[in-house]
Amino acid sequence: MSRLALRPVPYSLDTDAAKQHFVVSPWEKSGASDDEAWDYTTTLQFRRRVYLEPEPLLQVLDVREGFELRFLTEWDSSLNSKLRGQGSPRRIILEAAEDSVEFIEKVRIPGEQSGGLLTLTSIVTVGDDPGRNTLPGTTIWTDSEVQILESGKSQMSVSLVSFSEYEAHVPDKDARWYIRLENDAFNLPITTAVQVLINSDHEDFSSYFTEEQPEHEKAGELAAQFFSFEIGRELVHRALMDEDFITVDKFDPGTLGASLRVMVATIFGNRDLSELRAMRQRQPAKFEAILQSNLLEV
Repeated sequence: MSRLALRPVPYSLDTDAAKQHFVVSPWEKSGASDDEAWDYTTTLQFRRRVYLEPEPLLQVLDVREGFELRFLTEWDSSLNSKLRGQGSPRRIILEAAEDSVEFIEKVRIPGEQSGGLLTLTSIVTVGDDPGRNTLPGTTIWTDSEVQILESGKSQMSVSLVSFSEYEAHVPDKDARWYIRLENDAFNLPITTAVQVLINSDHEDFSSYFTEEQPEHEKAGELAAQFFSFEIGRELVHRALMDEDFITVDKFDPGTLGASLRVMVATIFGNRDLSELRAMRQRQPAKFEAILQSNLLEV
């Protein structure tokens, strides 16, 4: 009978004992000052000072001199699960003779790959030559910090209007809302490309956007969530009906077209846009099922 070979798996040593020997400064941002309007054309650069004590770490980890650590910073955006990346890994060799190791960690993030709330996470793991007590990839220390690039509020213009008085500009005066796209919307920034009109004639619906209703707070949250889903759903449908959205090679960063390309890729994977348009027309039930199951996670 053959023996089953068991392979050890990296684990975590992210303990208070190890953490106290790492000191990091807050992240400093360059490329856009705190009071400067950030946009998708701005490449951000973050830097922080890192300080660690080799000899105490060797004792805490119970490893020999020359032990290798790897320092890496990852980042991700609250806007979309695909907006993530990492900096260059740095090797750190622990030698007892050294009182300290100090360096500047730098991360460069293209503007079109960020937005919303940006989370920067520094991770220290065991390197390729771990020794007897640890395995490559074992986590020694982590630290996360959130940078606010954009408000969590919608980037779209939302207006409360009476459709009965605005009838010439909406397809149906009895509708509860209408999403209006500007001409050439996919090449415009989201803030100017899309206008969401809410019909004030329907007070039961419009009140969710104009009044504080503590007694109906849960219902208001559900209504807002459904409304966000419905806006996303309609924008995906309109995009796949538009020939330019299908055929244009690449939209400029920060435009509605670029944002919807990311959204569609997140929902449907790497499927060709023409294939998705055909699915929408020929297999609408399948298209809607995929859209519905994934859109709320975007």
